Amino acid sequence: MFLSRWAINRPVATLTLMLAVMMLGAVSLANLQLDILPKINPPVMTVITELPGATAEEVLTLITEPLEGVAATVSGIETLRSISREGNSVVILQFDWDVELSEVRTELAEKLDMLPLPEDAGRPQIIRFDPTQMPLLQVFATAGDQTSIEDISEHVAQNVKPRLEAVPGVAEVRIVGGISREVRVELDIDQLYAHQLGVSRIAGMVAGSSTALPLGVVTDSGARKHLRLPAAFNNIDQLRQLPVSFVPSEAGLGEPVELEQLGRVEETLVEGGSVTRLNANPAVGIQIQKDGTGNTAAVARAVRQELEDIREEDGGMDLAVALDQGLFIEESLQSSAVSLIAGGFFAMAVLLAFLGSLLSTLIIAVAIPFSIIATFILMFAGGMSLNIMTLGGLALGVGMFVDNSIVVIENIYRHLQEDKGPAEAARDGSGEVAGAITAATLTTIVVFLPVIFVGGLTGTLFQELALTVTFALLSSLVVSLTVIPMLASRWLRKFSAGEGGRRFKKRESFFGRLLHYSLRHKWLVLGMVVLLLALSTLGISRIGTEFLPAVDEQVFTVDLQLPVETPLDQTAERVREFEAQLLAMPEVRQVTALVGGGAGFSRARSALQGTRENSGQLIVALKEDAPPTLAVMHDVREKFMKQKNDDEELAFNLHSSLFFAPGSSANLLQLTLTGPEFAQLRSYAAELVDSLADVKGLTGTESAADDRLPEIRVVLDNGAALRSGLVPQYVGDEVRAAIQGRIVGRIPGTQDLLNVRVRLQREDTDGIEAIRQIPLQAQNGLIPLQEIAAVEEGFGPAAIIREEQKLTVDVSGQVENRDIGSVLADALKRADELDLAEGYEVQAAGTAQLMQEGFASLQTAFILSLALIYLVMAAQFESLKAPLVILFTAPLAVIGVVAALLLTNTSFGITAYIGLIVLGGIVVNNGIVLVDFMQRKRRQGASMSEAVTEAVHQRTRPVLMTAFTTILGLLPLAASLGDGAELQAPLARTVIGGLLSSTMLTLVIVPLLYAIFHRKENSPAQSGTE
Repeated sequence: MFLSRWAINRPVATLTLMLAVMMLGAVSLANLQLDILPKINPPVMTVITELPGATAEEVLTLITEPLEGVAATVSGIETLRSISREGNSVVILQFDWDVELSEVRTELAEKLDMLPLPEDAGRPQIIRFDPTQMPLLQVFATAGDQTSIEDISEHVAQNVKPRLEAVPGVAEVRIVGGISREVRVELDIDQLYAHQLGVSRIAGMVAGSSTALPLGVVTDSGARKHLRLPAAFNNIDQLRQLPVSFVPSEAGLGEPVELEQLGRVEETLVEGGSVTRLNANPAVGIQIQKDGTGNTAAVARAVRQELEDIREEDGGMDLAVALDQGLFIEESLQSSAVSLIAGGFFAMAVLLAFLGSLLSTLIIAVAIPFSIIATFILMFAGGMSLNIMTLGGLALGVGMFVDNSIVVIENIYRHLQEDKGPAEAARDGSGEVAGAITAATLTTIVVFLPVIFVGGLTGTLFQELALTVTFALLSSLVVSLTVIPMLASRWLRKFSAGEGGRRFKKRESFFGRLLHYSLRHKWLVLGMVVLLLALSTLGISRIGTEFLPAVDEQVFTVDLQLPVETPLDQTAERVREFEAQLLAMPEVRQVTALVGGGAGFSRARSALQGTRENSGQLIVALKEDAPPTLAVMHDVREKFMKQKNDDEELAFNLHSSLFFAPGSSANLLQLTLTGPEFAQLRSYAAELVDSLADVKGLTGTESAADDRLPEIRVVLDNGAALRSGLVPQYVGDEVRAAIQGRIVGRIPGTQDLLNVRVRLQREDTDGIEAIRQIPLQAQNGLIPLQEIAAVEEGFGPAAIIREEQKLTVDVSGQVENRDIGSVLADALKRADELDLAEGYEVQAAGTAQLMQEGFASLQTAFILSLALIYLVMAAQFESLKAPLVILFTAPLAVIGVVAALLLTNTSFGITAYIGLIVLGGIVVNNGIVLVDFMQRKRRQGASMSEAVTEAVHQRTRPVLMTAFTTILGLLPLAASLGDGAELQAPLARTVIGGLLSSTMLTLVIVPLLYAIFHRKENSPAQSGTE
């Protein structure tokens, strides 16, 4: 082959090119970004809109339905989901993965700007939603007993937050928990009736006086001067003295009525919010988000350094890190790198054992580091990062990098035995097998082509792994055809490559005898293989299924939810009890409690999961020597179940969050019921919950429709309202202003600019009787609300979920001690037994839906990869029958795959599925080497028996060497040692098991099938003599 001849004839040029590649590879490696996963840009946008004080039904009518109408018209939208709950609306738009999100975001924003929404509604926020986008770091600030939470909040806001925002790569720093202040004008209802003033009228007076107004530019004494009207108040004392009305008198308007005469005006704490604790101590949370282009590990290191500097400068403030993605990334990449290096050494050990020559081993081993370093160049050029997937791809391929070189060295050695010189043996030996190893490499590479085109989250996660292996195998092919022949021509001598071969003569003889027996008892041997395949098929039913394997981060979260009417202080106290139980566990290092609104991992997570006062979250960090996280989670669930009162309405879910979107978890099963009527959906959901009660492995099943909020309804008498000159919109706005208040401006407080809120004092709004007395500004003066409306108690849904603008109810449960696939299958059987009316259906959601979609995509990829393998081999052999013989090695791999997964208790997920696809490209390589040899022997005139016997005799050692270098190279990955290694272990175990069984059987079955398929053919030499 041209490349081999050029490299052998130009050794200096070859070495200089090698050095250039090494240098470029080192530079590329230094510039590769470090991350936990490939960059995921899911085509999902979330629109979050606040409407304080509104019920879920009001949010649906006033906010969500108009937003859905706009969202449904945006280009490229695939699915539309909305959640309307107390105080906020969340609309989730999922687009096709090919859509350019920046363009549709602009289109959506323009349409939202034209949408009329209630005056008190917040501006719709469009968030690019990333299912892996947790905060880079989550930090909690605490201080000594003498420091109040208010002081901690102030210190964090003024000193810590600005410094962290200045760190390069940090996009956002969000404060969670703590306390903020505002200036509140609390009006006395009696004074309002006495002066005939409504809340909105006073709020309007204050708002109109709170802002300085530019009045234009005038000329005075020849000079241009700006004319302005200053604000009527600039501090709280001036606000108190602001005139808002006059006391009528006989002489005219009389004395002015100042604001402080109508109620209290004071700087105070903002109501509601959230409670945050660290190890049972009051704390303020700080969530740090990196920008989209930042190097995750580097930004995290810079933030940790800045935190350390802040600690040193302020000894009284403790900044504890509860979550650090950067540290987990560094530890995960380190463990992946160790697996890669260990795999390389194992592969070299196999070479040394088989070859018995250190020199030959070192020549072949050059392929490993050179292929890896060359791959870094292509990764950098392709904009890829160094992450678990790309390092896993290198670890997957480390044993395969030497396969081509082994075949080349073995063939060069065979030519040396024929008394050829080193240069001639290197030229002839490498050229003779160039076609075979090229075909073998292409068959391995083509299996990744369908993976590259798999869409969705599955495709995004594994595309970089596929590209990495592809780049590395192409590099190893070039090395085997250039560097290896060049080195062999200079260093390899007769017998130097085969001194260890005598140890394997017995093995070759064994396979030869076994082949001889098989040729005489063809159908018996094939029947035994079919029997093994049948037994393996039976074993498949015992293998569980999953989406992605659980990753042991030594961190998990507990989501707690009390009855929907539970106020914040009671929720915080109940969460404190669970918090204390966790802190008493010896394996627990740190517990962070987040209670109430906005206390979730992120803004998107808080919006999707709800931020009501009845919800809390515990982030539990384990000690380094703690048992596996899943085992601890199981113990925690048992403890919490015992602590839960029998009659207590308390729900809790335990999950880890690194690889899953908010609202889904590896151990959470979710089903959705969709239909036109909410009441009927609620009834069906209750039936489904009852039917799922005895499903093995499913606990804590609940329906989201069971969440019903107690509410007070204002039922307007339209006739009475009209006679008073009032319209429903005004009544609603006035009642909301009286209860929630209205922000009317900002003034300097003791530390910072504060919002000014005008509302009725709390004692005049608490209770149904107080609500009936809320004053309304009618055309004839103030009247109480009860004169035009009935005020009555009732219940409403806590959340209203819609899919494609159809009502949906979620049913979920916790999966324990069983794989999610088996639980899902049983759950869907129970769902099928429901007698659903037309228009109602049950579907999988969350992780189960991701698993179904991922499996469907990979099934197509698997079938396509086998077709591509066949086409490559057909082109190589110029035959349609020979590739069929080789493809029979693929089913042989199933025997080992099933055995490996069963023995290691590994579930079959998309990681193992990728391993199965990869295996399809690897196992045929041994068959290609055998068939290529038999074809050449037949063309040289050998009989069928001679050809197959000689093929086994000559190719057993290279076949075993290539198989065992791959198998032992994958052992560290299969052992699942180190952080994040669980993700790649099923892939490695699948390849090891399948390659082991297929290799052992290939040495017999492929020659046997070749003899059967070609039994009527004569060799060219024989044909010529007839």
